[in-house]
Amino acid sequence: MLKQISKNSFWLFLSRVLTQLFQLIFIGIIARALGVQTFGSYVLFALILFIGNIFTTYGTDALLIREISREGKISASFSASAWLQILLSFLWLVTLFLCSVILKFDSQTRISLLILNLSLIPLSFQSVFNSLLRAFERMDVYSALNVFTILIQTLLAFLFIRGSEDLLLLCVLFFSNQTFIAMISYFVCKRVVSEFKSIEKPIFSEIINILRTGWRLAIYFPLSAFHQRLNLFVLSFLSGQELTGLFSAPARLMDGMKLAHFSVSNGIMPSMAKPSTQEIKSTLQTSLLFLLAWSIIVGIVIFFFADLLINLIYGFAYSESIPTLQIIGFVLIPYTFSVYFSLQLIMAGKENRVLRITFLSLLLAVILYVYLIFNFGLIGAAWGTLINEIIFASFLLIGNRAIK
Repeated sequence: MLKQISKNSFWLFLSRVLTQLFQLIFIGIIARALGVQTFGSYVLFALILFIGNIFTTYGTDALLIREISREGKISASFSASAWLQILLSFLWLVTLFLCSVILKFDSQTRISLLILNLSLIPLSFQSVFNSLLRAFERMDVYSALNVFTILIQTLLAFLFIRGSEDLLLLCVLFFSNQTFIAMISYFVCKRVVSEFKSIEKPIFSEIINILRTGWRLAIYFPLSAFHQRLNLFVLSFLSGQELTGLFSAPARLMDGMKLAHFSVSNGIMPSMAKPSTQEIKSTLQTSLLFLLAWSIIVGIVIFFFADLLINLIYGFAYSESIPTLQIIGFVLIPYTFSVYFSLQLIMAGKENRVLRITFLSLLLAVILYVYLIFNFGLIGAAWGTLINEIIFASFLLIGNRAIK
């Protein structure tokens, strides 16, 4: 079991590093080719697509992984999840079209926006196929598909994007690539998953059942993302863009340090959903201890080398960010428990509890951040981030113990 989780985590770690690398190259290519103004439009469109993907996924990826891992077979929820995501994608597209009309977008801008967001339909198929691969612990195949997707996307941008007039072409290429990858994902799943079956015709009762069971996760995931970024919103509102920039520099650096947490947490999801055995318990505890040890080491290293990291990566203009980095470098320690226990609650079917905990923590975080930032500025934001994560982890620990 531990060997399997180690393999899962390795493939996820490797794919994350490679996708981030190719994403950086892709951004560099289109930023240079499109120019500042058109690139800004693409970034806005991509952000809208990102939000749309969160909305249309509706938490079904976690639901499918939990259900398939627990039962060891594909249920009717597989097809229902795909159809629900497609229906929500059409709803999102109609809403975008109406908004573009109300805001009086020119025809090319409207078409570019809609074509890019049309990618939500192939992404719906990719979502369920990826959930299938993750549930059956084929992280090697899942990771390879992710890297292949961004590799093709980067290659297309390099070959065809030449100037600011190519925004529409870029959106068409993105949609075409996602459609191609969805088709590849289908044939790959058919080959590597012995239990695989094609998406069947929609059954209304199954779709309604997914709507009923998934709404908490549909709220939780964007709420959790907002909870992690609340410090930046409050800092920007109370202290302006300069302090926000000074805080964002170390915050982005710490996001990179969460790579191990991403890899291990996604690697252990299927095991958490399975019926508990002594072997599974021992393996999960080992995974938790590994993440905790990693977090402590990272925190200590960052504390002593914060000045070197800030000056080397961002330059001497960001020297005021050094004390901030020294403080938030230790956030990974409570973050380890937050990730582990929230995932454990979700895989146990207790998403209602983790949602309530997140709401409560969010309300307390607003009060905490407003007080500390208003009185202590940048350092207040750093201490608020650390204290908030400790509070959140403590609530999740209490909530997790209540199910045992």
